[in-house]
Amino acid sequence: MGQLASAHPFLDGNGRTILLIYMELSYRTRFAIDWSKTNKDDYLRALADEIRDPFKGHLDDYLTPFVIDISSRDEWPAMISGIKGLDGLDKEGITYKSLDDPEVQRLYKAYRAMPLE
Repeated sequence: MGQLASAHPFLDGNGRTILLIYMELSYRTRFAIDWSKTNKDDYLRALADEIRDPFKGHLDDYLTPFVIDISSRDEWPAMISGIKGLDGLDKEGITYKSLDDPEVQRLYKAYRAMPLE
């Protein structure tokens, strides 16, 4: 998951896309994550740590307690809908800026300019 996020961090909020890719890769390697038991803020913290300091196991450490036996793809809609905060309603009162906003563009450019290690 960290390598996917590092390669394409989905800074515009498309984390659901990376989630589905990860679910498919996990399925193919015969395990799944019980996302409904995870905490969005803790997960995002571990993901940020993984991107900032890759290959140190930040995401592995966070996700390991939530590993479950492989599930059928038919169960995915229920698994995904059980993720707390996925609908974005957990952040009431936050004003989201347009991707065209100069400050948002500055942040994107700064991120892209970060050296890869």
